[in-house]
Amino acid sequence: MPKKHGAWAALATALLLGLWSKAALRVEVLLFVVAAVAAFVLHHYLGLWLRPRAGGRPSGVPVGALGAGAVAMLAGFGAAFLSQRSAVLWICGAGAALVGLSLAMERLRLDRTLWGEIVGMVGLTLTLPATAYVVARGPPSVEAWLAWAYAAMFFCGSVFRVRLLVRERKALAAGLRARLLAGSPGALVHLLMLAAAAWLATRAGVTWLAAASLVPTVLFAVVVLVRPPSRPIPIRHVGYLELGENVVFLLILLAFLP
Repeated sequence: MPKKHGAWAALATALLLGLWSKAALRVEVLLFVVAAVAAFVLHHYLGLWLRPRAGGRPSGVPVGALGAGAVAMLAGFGAAFLSQRSAVLWICGAGAALVGLSLAMERLRLDRTLWGEIVGMVGLTLTLPATAYVVARGPPSVEAWLAWAYAAMFFCGSVFRVRLLVRERKALAAGLRARLLAGSPGALVHLLMLAAAAWLATRAGVTWLAAASLVPTVLFAVVVLVRPPSRPIPIRHVGYLELGENVVFLLILLAFLP
């Protein structure tokens, strides 16, 4: 199974926000969720096949890829048939295209670059409006698109946060100048995200307090530059921090979205 915890968090958050509706959970909605998760697992197995490690390709990759692919196709077609919406097939096709794009980036070793990770997060969060479409049996609401914009900004921001805490440890341990050089771009992005979130809320007719969902993560991005941790944070603990920020973001956003 994929061990990319940030990707799992982005997918789970997008699906949960897409399901956040007064509509009842129908069979086609559950099938669409299964299709999305299976497509994510399929992407993992195909990635292992395209970029084998030094020890060769892990055993079970073909079986896992075939199994995940079959589940994704059957669940996707089932969701389209039960919802009686041909657009669901187009959504599944768009998802397959995103999987192909991500695999091409992995093949070219662009998936671990800054822009490669941002593209991956945007692609994963697009499952939010797609799920909202299946739930509503029609175009997603303005609130659903707003939730997607917030989720995309949050997880794109997480790319900067994790890279700073993991790849710029020496800069964080150095003086203020080194920290600012390493972390200022990410902090600026977070501040712009917060301003964009408040503007989008007012444009969508939603209370601007919905933008408060991004405040904790923006504060963390800024504070870590001013008062960095006294010792490097273990990678596992960085994951725990991101998970905690993810939960806070989700709870605040759900509290203020209609």
